[in-house]
Amino acid sequence: MNDRFQAVIEKHNEQPFVFGDDEMIQNILEDVGISIEELPDLATYLDQEYKIAIRENRRDAADKIERLQYGVNFIFEARREGYKVSYKTKYIEQIS
Repeated sequence: MNDRFQAVIEKHNEQPFVFGDDEMIQNILEDVGISIEELPDLATYLDQEYKIAIRENRRDAADKIERLQYGVNFIFEARREGYKVSYKTKYIEQIS
């Protein structure tokens, strides 16, 4: 499982920075094959990796992991609150 979680970080690092990159993050999660049920474990993994990056003074890596954390948290919030978004992924089905 950690190999796929690490693949999420690596694929995200290959992408240029995009403000509000939730759709891109969800596409990466789909590409790597992360299921909805695995999202809590992924969130925990990202938190651990973020803390390691901070401890090792790798600020750029920490910033990228933090953006991934925001993207995963958005999925949880959107599903809980029933947000309307302009795209559809296996994580968010509401479309405006």
